[in-house]
Amino acid sequence: MAPAQTRRGRKSTNPKRRASSKSRTDVVESRKGPAVQQSPDDDDNISKIAKTTWLKKATKIDAKIIDKIFKDELTDRAESRARSIASLELNQYLEICLWPLFDAAKSTDAHLLSIIFMANEKIQQGVPVWHIFESEKNTNKNAKEDESKFSSFIWKIWVYLDGLFDPKISQTQSSKLGIDVAGLKRSILQFVDNMFQSLENENVRKECLDVVSLSTWSCLLDVKRTLEQYPSLPQLKKYWKYLEKQFKKSSDDEKKRIILKRTLLSKLLIDFVNRLYSIDCESEISKDLLLYCELVVKFLISLESQLSTRRYFKTLLEDHQILVLIKSSPFFNSSISQNTLFKSLVDMLSFYHQFPVSDVTGEPLSESQLTRAQYDKLVKLQKVVFSDFKEKLPDFSITSVAKLCSTSFLKSKLNVLDNKALAALCKTIGIRSSPIAHDISFKDSNDGNGGAKEYLLEVILYHYHLPESQTENINRLPIYPDEKLIFSDILDDSHKKNRGQAFTDRLIGLGSQKDGVMPIPKLNLQFLTFHDYLLCNFTLYRLESAYDIRQNIEDALARLSPRVVEDPETGLYLSGREGTVFAGWSRMATPIKSFNITDLKNPRIGQSCPSLVRADLTISLADYVQSIRDEWDRDIRPHDVLFLISVQASHSPGSKTEYTIKHLRGCEVECFIDQDGKPIDEFENFNNNPEDQNSKKRDWRSKTPMRTFRVTLDPNQYLIDSKNTEENHQVEDVYSSFNIVLRRRPQENNFKAVLESIRELMKGGAQLPDWLLSVFLGYGDPHNANYTNLPNQVSKINFRDTFLDLQHLKDCFPGRTFQLAPKEKEEDMKEPFIIEFGKENDLLTISHSKVLNMGPYPFNKPKLNTIRFTPVQVEAIKSASNPGLTLIVGPPGTGKTDVAVQIVANIYHNFPNQHTLLITHSNQALNQIFEKIMELDIDQRHLLRLGHGEQELETEERFTKAGRVNSFLERRMFLLSEVERLAKSLKVTGDVGYTCETAGYFYVSQILVKWNSYHNLIKAAEDPDYDKDHDESEKDKMHQQIVDAFPFKDYFLNAPQPLFPSDAPCSELADIANGCFRHINSMFTELDEIRPFELLRTNSDRSNYLLLNEAKIVAMTCTHAALKRNELLSLGFKYDNVIVEEAAQMLEIESFIPLCMQENTKDRRSASSSDKLKRVVIIGDHHQLPPVVKHTGLQKYGNMEQSLFTRLIRLGVPFIELDQQGRSRSSIASLYRWHYAGLRDLPFISQAEEYRLANPGFVYDYQFINVEDYQDRGESEPIQYFYQNLGEAEYIVQVYQYMVLMGYEPSRITILTTYNGQKALINDVLKQRCSWNPIFGRPASVATVDQYQGRQNDYVLLSLVRTKHVGHIRDVRRLIVAMSRARLGLYVFGRRELFENCYELEKTFSQLLSRPDQLALVSGESYPGNRLLDDKINKENIKEVDGVEAMGKLVHEQVQQRFGLENTQANNEQSLIEEDIDLDSIDIDQEIDNY
Repeated sequence: MAPAQTRRGRKSTNPKRRASSKSRTDVVESRKGPAVQQSPDDDDNISKIAKTTWLKKATKIDAKIIDKIFKDELTDRAESRARSIASLELNQYLEICLWPLFDAAKSTDAHLLSIIFMANEKIQQGVPVWHIFESEKNTNKNAKEDESKFSSFIWKIWVYLDGLFDPKISQTQSSKLGIDVAGLKRSILQFVDNMFQSLENENVRKECLDVVSLSTWSCLLDVKRTLEQYPSLPQLKKYWKYLEKQFKKSSDDEKKRIILKRTLLSKLLIDFVNRLYSIDCESEISKDLLLYCELVVKFLISLESQLSTRRYFKTLLEDHQILVLIKSSPFFNSSISQNTLFKSLVDMLSFYHQFPVSDVTGEPLSESQLTRAQYDKLVKLQKVVFSDFKEKLPDFSITSVAKLCSTSFLKSKLNVLDNKALAALCKTIGIRSSPIAHDISFKDSNDGNGGAKEYLLEVILYHYHLPESQTENINRLPIYPDEKLIFSDILDDSHKKNRGQAFTDRLIGLGSQKDGVMPIPKLNLQFLTFHDYLLCNFTLYRLESAYDIRQNIEDALARLSPRVVEDPETGLYLSGREGTVFAGWSRMATPIKSFNITDLKNPRIGQSCPSLVRADLTISLADYVQSIRDEWDRDIRPHDVLFLISVQASHSPGSKTEYTIKHLRGCEVECFIDQDGKPIDEFENFNNNPEDQNSKKRDWRSKTPMRTFRVTLDPNQYLIDSKNTEENHQVEDVYSSFNIVLRRRPQENNFKAVLESIRELMKGGAQLPDWLLSVFLGYGDPHNANYTNLPNQVSKINFRDTFLDLQHLKDCFPGRTFQLAPKEKEEDMKEPFIIEFGKENDLLTISHSKVLNMGPYPFNKPKLNTIRFTPVQVEAIKSASNPGLTLIVGPPGTGKTDVAVQIVANIYHNFPNQHTLLITHSNQALNQIFEKIMELDIDQRHLLRLGHGEQELETEERFTKAGRVNSFLERRMFLLSEVERLAKSLKVTGDVGYTCETAGYFYVSQILVKWNSYHNLIKAAEDPDYDKDHDESEKDKMHQQIVDAFPFKDYFLNAPQPLFPSDAPCSELADIANGCFRHINSMFTELDEIRPFELLRTNSDRSNYLLLNEAKIVAMTCTHAALKRNELLSLGFKYDNVIVEEAAQMLEIESFIPLCMQENTKDRRSASSSDKLKRVVIIGDHHQLPPVVKHTGLQKYGNMEQSLFTRLIRLGVPFIELDQQGRSRSSIASLYRWHYAGLRDLPFISQAEEYRLANPGFVYDYQFINVEDYQDRGESEPIQYFYQNLGEAEYIVQVYQYMVLMGYEPSRITILTTYNGQKALINDVLKQRCSWNPIFGRPASVATVDQYQGRQNDYVLLSLVRTKHVGHIRDVRRLIVAMSRARLGLYVFGRRELFENCYELEKTFSQLLSRPDQLALVSGESYPGNRLLDDKINKENIKEVDGVEAMGKLVHEQVQQRFGLENTQANNEQSLIEEDIDLDSIDIDQEIDNY
């Protein structure tokens, strides 16, 4: 089939083009938050029961209803069990019915299991659950009763689970409850696993650690021998004796409880092994049994991956030989597809079991320590063999230990022993010689091999094998994802609909996501070591990046429409690269004309992969329009990543053309190759003459459509491919099969730099200060990093302009005792204030520092803070001024940005030699902070803004490296001209202003000499009491002397005059003279700092000098920090303080990398060994939306959405929560205030006129407007997850029109929605409804709630969209963001009956729905208005709007009144307003492109 002849770049009529939109549904919903189970229809059976029982107020609930619901809805016999569980959970079954009625002594097993089912469902949907079990603490006087209730509940679970390990009891329970035994175990184990993932909860932690304590060692083969393996820990043996003594003293009932808890895990392991070996691979495998086995392995991984649970459990797992038993099982060794996920989970378990960390102390072990331990174990084995088996193994004891480290060699040596001898050897070295599960038996074959002997050999070999080096494994790992990773089952969206082109069944990858189990690490509270932390983040980030790339590939290939070529002579379809052509086109991918490897360099010493693999890639842009050609030329730059794809189309009779992705490789652009074959450096001479450079490129590129890129390939991947080609005897080389190249948008293509940064950190060992280390990994006292617990806290702080006056200072420290420093008088006290804190921080000694006169010019006056900070904000500033870790939680509108800016300013002035790194998540936030920093008294030459968002700064100065260098050079010219003017005023001849050096000579030889002579004359007048202590004649004489002898008065003729007021006292005149000299001195000081820029000849050297020496405050986004880490590290970049804003929106690794961007943590610039990193200030709000993670499995199962900020909060690290908001009206703030402890309003919220006035034309300042079906339709879903609601879109646009017609400025109105589909629809409605008249314009923004986080506007119109299911607004974090964007007016449009009964939304919607749900308007008003909020409104002027149509008529009437429309014109406008919008006519594909 020939390629499409239409010119690429125009809208294609190819039906595939329209269908391809289905391949990008994930792009539309970029952030869904915790995936929330969709609610059932209101008319289902469970909803009816709920409304008549537990949801009905003042109704006593009969506990029998629980058993009935369990029998009817939750057993295996129930037709829609999953739907029933979801419905029960949404109807608050757990909160209102199950837990309040639970009684451990009386409640049935059905009641217990119902609680477990509901809790599991909530956790699976990302809904908080543990607070439900603690809810009574706030109402019960005796909190211990609630704790006891939870403890009794967990004990009943332990007992029930223990009973299920007995075959007779388990079968009885299964028959009684109607649930398969494996299903019962799986549900309970899932709940238990969830508990072990929530150890930050005090009650949960207490119950969990009881079953993984040292007492579990009672199940070991030989406890005494195990204890002797830890001679350096005598307390371990002592603690064991104490436990045994306590056990003997216990009563019979207490002994039963102790025995059950200490044996529970052992019984679980035995039961698991028995169930695993019961799987018959040749018959149908029970799904419940398979899921149970997978879940057990997942649970074991959870225990092994946390130090608090691993400490004693690892020894138990090793003693029971679980990993050997698993890997010896028929199921594990079978070739069936059902065990793929299980194998991946077992590999993870093996990884964590062998992790290089001390089992008991938790200290990380180096490779040398592991090797030494292995050597000692083998030497002991040699001694044992020499003592007991020297006849059968005569040369074993003299064999080199290095040889014995080889597993195959050791096996060959031990293979000569028979079963009896091997069993005896096991007994001698202290390991089991028979499986812990007695149901398992091994039979030897006739030749005496296999079976029991093979098992014994594996047990011994596993005991002595040395794990592979993790560092070497990471170094060998390719940085780019390949086809196996991209299309692995891990990243398969099995929960999503078919996208047109099926990518399933093409490749078998790393396992699948199934029933909440995935073979990926989790970001939990604690990590074993830094290596574990980095590896978890590396794996998850690599998978998330691969998922993004997969989305791009699927979209591009669907658009390219691969077709198979038919041979015209034979009529057969061709194979290989020549057999595939592309009938469509894509702006992000294009066919490859040629690809050739041009350079292959030998490996470096100690490495096996090539040191460099370089290739030339050629494409043709002939078929593209000029705009898309420009995109390829503009967007592809050196160091960008491209993807090379090998696509092969195929055709089978009676079916459509299909295609297979055979290979996928990444490469990095090194340079461009011109038509003469010469490389062009993109950045060569760019700073000198960028226009000439660009025009040169345009000249040669305009002559030919061919583009050639020189790219570098991943050496590790190339080595793997070469070995595969040799070993598998492949005919086709991977690198000769590529036929497509894919580019990605620059902002999406940063993954390589991040992954390389993480890998480099793993190689070199990330270092953190000692005071932060244990807290960061999740161990030790979480308060240890707080400044109050550090020895070097600052006792005296200069708060500069933090306080506006003395009373403000006192108000900010309520309950403290104040005293003035000696010689200070209260009437003379004014800012800046210095506070010395007593040992207990109760006594504050206040003094003030004199503000020096810096010169006579207006710009010499310092810029001062004008914000009246609250006491909590001041505490945050104080904490951040001290060394240590400071966490600041900033609810919406509480001024966390202002606090961050003041922290930066205070550190800058109090510690002038320290460097501060300022990090944010977005360019917008960084620019906002940067602009506020420039409003304070911070010298602009010490500011540096790195990254690509600097152009959006609303300032005259440029703060990039190039901009700062130019600014220094421009400043140099200005200052040198000032030096010339100064010399001229002093009548000094010579070219003193030629260079910074000559200016310095002039300063020393002329300025200082004249000033010192003058200063000696006026020194006495500097005393503030000079005028009091001298008579008039002496004062007049001094006055005249100060004025007449001043040597620089001619220079300062351009300053405001008179320079020396005639009526000023002598002390003031002396201060003016000193100020003038300070101005002159600062000029020469600045020239001295600029001198290196004069000496350095290249912009690169100047930029680096600026970064390392002059920039005291360096600002960048977290993405830029990851991109440039290696570059900054190589330059020797140093900093003392890190301030992270928007931390709750950053991925964990994005917050961590900025902490490790210098060579080490010790300060080489000082003689002390103090940590270089002194302060870490992290600011955010974990109650708002988390980081964006597109893949649901990585988000939920891997917990990748957890930020470092959130994790530290969960760990219990002290934080300061700002408690006064100044954004929203008090009434609007009440919609989200409940989620923050003690959040109040700033005083001006009740005082400012704009907050006291009502919104003109509206009865209420906030209101929920119920929107029924419009045109017989509620929500719609033209493609999956692209949710739309035409009724709400029309209604919102009409309200927007109404507001504009009332006089509201469009720039003060924002339209928000919870889904991208609705955003696209609203934009379409705006275009059709408002484009006919420019007065309507467009609102300030139309965005999703997620996109609008961190922004605000006066009036917000919010569309909730959904009418069938609550959707992801159920995530309270999204709700908080949605409710907190408006300052003066918030109008929410949605379906009342859907949202009013949602438990998570209840506290907000109970307030929203306390007002009428029909839009209430006031006639006869216009904007701006003068009606106060509390004023009564005449009922005749109130109009309640009855739906969309009524609002449309109202707007039409206003249009007629406003514009005086007559007959025909009015009809035309009416048709524009009332024209029905057909959802089916909207180009969804184009809307996604726009998104």
